[in-house]
Amino acid sequence: MATSKVIWKDWRTVRDQLREWREDNLRRSKETVELGERLLKEYSSKLGDEVWTIREQVFISALDTGSSVLAQNILKTLQRKFPNSVRVRKLEGMQYEAHGSYDEALEIYDEILEKDAMCSDVWKRKVAVYKARKDTGAALKELNEYLKVFVCDSESWLELSELYISNQCFGDAAYCLEEVLLSNPHNHLYHQRYAEICYTKGGSEMYQLACKHYARAIKLNPRNMRSLYGYYLSLCAYKASAKLSSKVLKEKKDLLDWVSGKIKKIHFERCSEERVEIVEKTLEMVAQH
Repeated sequence: MATSKVIWKDWRTVRDQLREWREDNLRRSKETVELGERLLKEYSSKLGDEVWTIREQVFISALDTGSSVLAQNILKTLQRKFPNSVRVRKLEGMQYEAHGSYDEALEIYDEILEKDAMCSDVWKRKVAVYKARKDTGAALKELNEYLKVFVCDSESWLELSELYISNQCFGDAAYCLEEVLLSNPHNHLYHQRYAEICYTKGGSEMYQLACKHYARAIKLNPRNMRSLYGYYLSLCAYKASAKLSSKVLKEKKDLLDWVSGKIKKIHFERCSEERVEIVEKTLEMVAQH
């Protein structure tokens, strides 16, 4: 739903809209604050127990938008209602984060984890704090410890991969993507990302592995232009870096022709003939190097 269409109709419609955003994991922070603040102010008595979930939702959005007074008022209400709640303590930590008070936030998160090490959300908040402080080493260490416990968390493996890439540790980043692919073998974007890491790492074996996963990504999504170009570059790099028999060289040349044809066909459907000619010349130049 576009921002322009978020219009106050009645309290039930707004309640349902906020619920939909929660279920779809959409922050929509600005709209949530605008609609949620009025809903809580004028209709909180009609919301039943859902009012507390909505307060939490509006609180997080208020932090996102810098509405510190609104966030503080909601937090006080939640603290009075749930004085011993781990969930509310986590919100206190998030408020410290929003104000840049990272040491205080970490103190709260450590306190929570000492009582219950299985609070995955709190563990992730610690990682977020280290990233905000530009402490990549601490973020890597914390996320590795987290993944020893929550091995099947694909999003965290992806995040760990990006942290390794930022440190140019491409071998470790590739390992993280392998873990993701084990549980998501049919996601073309993950195959593409793994192929990109292999290509960046370089060497004939890595180029060959990049080719394999770009090919898989293309099979899953034949119009993925990024994978098509990546496959073309990987084929060229592999062909130039390895000693290949004449038979294998012919196979790679046939694959290059096939990928080149796919790229030009898609560009021809979308672009002018002049643009297609530029693409053709570019592909020829890449193949010659």
